[in-house]
Amino acid sequence: MFVGTYEAKTRLSELIKALKTEKEIVITSSGKPVAKLVPYEGDRRAFGVLKGKYTIPDDIDECNAEIAEMFGV
Repeated sequence: MFVGTYEAKTRLSELIKALKTEKEIVITSSGKPVAKLVPYEGDRRAFGVLKGKYTIPDDIDECNAEIAEMFGV
């Protein structure tokens, strides 16, 4: 769908609702594309996506005192 800048300005809320069915809305100025409205797809990071891919070694806390001393803690 293509709309001019004036139409985009006056009908913005309608255009946002139209994004439920439209893949994209191109805004034009003097007949030339200048911007694109697209539906927001949300963050692509999913919680827990790496679950089971890494293991924590049993001796992970073995050097805590030495590391703390290095940092003066």
